[in-house]
Amino acid sequence: MSVQAHSYFQEQLNSEQRLAPLHVKRVEGYIQDHADEAITPVMLADLAGVSLRTLYAGFKGVSPMEYQRSIRLKRVKEDLCQQGANCSVTDIATRWGFGHMERFSQEYRRLFGEKPSETKRKS
Repeated sequence: MSVQAHSYFQEQLNSEQRLAPLHVKRVEGYIQDHADEAITPVMLADLAGVSLRTLYAGFKGVSPMEYQRSIRLKRVKEDLCQQGANCSVTDIATRWGFGHMERFSQEYRRLFGEKPSETKRKS
């Protein structure tokens, strides 16, 4: 199931001081620390000590898995900028949990406005 992000999606992800319930902050921290690992919504709800419904409601407009994907995409971009010449886009994307390269490339371009290969070339 895919959820359409609202028009303030990017601002919400970028906001360091956004008000959120404690269980959401805990899950966000876990996702940031374990972005390269396989994470499921059930694992996150258990970690937070809330139901799936409460977990999703706390994220307001972006699902926990969309949040994880955005963190992973940012990490890919960081790696492309730092290690671009030493690693392929596929290697870096795979390291951050992206298995479907076409979908990854589309999501990357939607978030950053350029192809991953363009980011790599710039670095």
